[in-house]
Amino acid sequence: MKRICILLLALLILFSTTALFLWLYLKSKTTFIANNQIETIKVTYKKPQYFIGKQEPSQLITIDYNPTKGAIHDWYVQNQSKVAQNQPLFEYYNPQIEQRITLKQRQLAQLTQNKTYASTNYDLAIKNLETEIAQLQPQLRTTIFAPISGIININYTYSSLNKLPLVQIYDATPIIRAKVSENDRPFLHVKDKLKIKAKNGRTSSGEIKQISTLPLKQNQASQNSKYLIEITPKPAYFFGSHVEIEIPNTQIEIPRTAIDNDQFVYLLRNKKIIKRVIKLEKSGNKKTMLITEGLKPGDVIARNADTVRFKN
Repeated sequence: MKRICILLLALLILFSTTALFLWLYLKSKTTFIANNQIETIKVTYKKPQYFIGKQEPSQLITIDYNPTKGAIHDWYVQNQSKVAQNQPLFEYYNPQIEQRITLKQRQLAQLTQNKTYASTNYDLAIKNLETEIAQLQPQLRTTIFAPISGIININYTYSSLNKLPLVQIYDATPIIRAKVSENDRPFLHVKDKLKIKAKNGRTSSGEIKQISTLPLKQNQASQNSKYLIEITPKPAYFFGSHVEIEIPNTQIEIPRTAIDNDQFVYLLRNKKIIKRVIKLEKSGNKKTMLITEGLKPGDVIARNADTVRFKN
């Protein structure tokens, strides 16, 4: 019985010692791989790009003062009131036309009282004066009508010096307008949801309403083309405010040095190295590649792990 106890004790000590050495070995091996040999890269989407937009009325029409039509005689609407399309806004009265009409009316009266021409010439002179008066009469008063429905803004301080329009009619529905380059155009689509940030730090969202099919005119052929984009904001900002708009980016870009044989990467997962097949394409620079398949945000790449045992 005593021998059996000694034998069991010896086996227990041997087993415990073996287990201890095995545990220490595995721990040192894992620590060596994780800390001393492998440099990790956490997979994320590429840093998003931004562009600047400005909130404006969805529709804005301006009417400039026209001095050739005379002076403004009557206003038919009030400032900041709603107007309907084709509604009368104001009327010009031209005193110069009035003077010309008065002069011709006097000439006509004198000609009628003092008939000094032959019958044919007299009748022709009378007819010419009457025709000239009839042509001038519509120019005496000119009524201006609203080209669109909306809210009217009257600039009472208008002048040719300060270059202010006499009247602005706008649709109060807000829209953010911006210009995007041809490099960013492929990443934007109608109905895309975008993040919007104001200068005061306030953030909100918006939806792309329209993107121009044709580019805007450029001064030089070598310049990147620009496209007009319209975004419906939610909620709205005040008219004229500038905002920063984020371009959504779902591209993954990693260093070329993390790619093995142009088709593999090594992922670090649960302290194990896993070989992963990927699909890639050029990113436009020599240091990185775009990954089109095989990786997702949150994956951890083990750079230079080709010399370490991996699990398929």
